[in-house]
Amino acid sequence: MDQKEQNLRTIIRSLKKVIIGYSGGVDSALVAKVATEELGVNALVVISDSPSLPRSELEEALSLASKSKFNIRIIHTKEAEKEEYLANPKNRCFYCKSELYGDLEKIRLTENYEAILDGANLDDTADYRPGRVAAKENNIRSVLVEAGLNKKDVRNLAEKLNLPNFDKPAAACLSSRFPYGTSITKEKLSQVELAEEYLKQLGIKSVRVRYHQDVARIEIEKDSFEIVLENANKIYVHFKSLGFSYTALDIIGFRSGSMNENLKL
Repeated sequence: MDQKEQNLRTIIRSLKKVIIGYSGGVDSALVAKVATEELGVNALVVISDSPSLPRSELEEALSLASKSKFNIRIIHTKEAEKEEYLANPKNRCFYCKSELYGDLEKIRLTENYEAILDGANLDDTADYRPGRVAAKENNIRSVLVEAGLNKKDVRNLAEKLNLPNFDKPAAACLSSRFPYGTSITKEKLSQVELAEEYLKQLGIKSVRVRYHQDVARIEIEKDSFEIVLENANKIYVHFKSLGFSYTALDIIGFRSGSMNENLKL
């Protein structure tokens, strides 16, 4: 672990002036933390405020950035205004990341930064991630991959460096709640966000509300099933007020990327 940390620090130091694409998750937070320690104000941490990012996630990300003294900047990407993204094809993430990286590249060129860094780790290279194609096309540096860190390594190092989100459950943009081919709108994104926030208020940490037209499919850890069942009537009424005619609890439970399970590549 010590060697991997030194690898990461050496790589970042060699770049001298960098932009970090930041989401508030543990991966990008770790890159931002190490870059800030190594480069100071020459590490620009950029987060995109878009409709696909829950408000609570944005607030947490900005709070962590403030406590960690990141050189933080908020930008507003416009993927939610583009037909390719809203059509929700199986490579939707490619269009989202291309929009983000295009905006970051403009900053890099106009303000003379050396490189743009993302938070991808070794485990990400084994999953279906069209955003990685966009990263490669835009010459994004995945320094965690380069340094040999997988997700477990990331969490261990984040804990060592006192990052408060070292054990934060995996998160994904709200667009990941929609089956591929189901069109995305700002209204639908808000509908899902409000449904998930309601469940979190009941004490459920890891939650996905998958959108299936008039059906909301709840994915949570199995040890939280009791919370849903005890509050079933309240959840049903609240979800109905959001526009869902039916609410279902997925008996398999929470798993990241469940919309990819039946995907034919």
